[in-house]
Amino acid sequence: ENFDDNIFKGLIISISGIVTNFILILLAKFITNDYYKTIFISYNRLMIIFNLLPIYPLDGYRIFDFLVYGIKRNRRSINFMIIVSLSFCLLLGIYSLYIKSLGLTLIFIFLLIRNIYFYKNLDSVYLKRIINQIK
Repeated sequence: ENFDDNIFKGLIISISGIVTNFILILLAKFITNDYYKTIFISYNRLMIIFNLLPIYPLDGYRIFDFLVYGIKRNRRSINFMIIVSLSFCLLLGIYSLYIKSLGLTLIFIFLLIRNIYFYKNLDSVYLKRIINQIK
């Protein structure tokens, strides 16, 4: 979970999950049953889209964090990432209530709690990044 020690390694790990889902979609052509093939492809597409959301701790957040924090290494970029993450999290919550999905609402609650916890520990995250820059 903690990729702050090596942000580039974290980016590779985050991208690898998305790439794996993409490879599984390509391998789905070998599934002979059309019903299962459709479900398998739909599931993996959904996983790609969901994991690309820039919400902490999803892969999309890690990728977006690498792009933002890799360009500008300061506290403002971390605050920007928190705002983006919470905004997308709230949009996900609104969407989950709109479509009346209990599962998605539970995921939203989990992600919201993780974001609040991350925000409360923001000082330690920022200090960790400063220490890693010195190394």
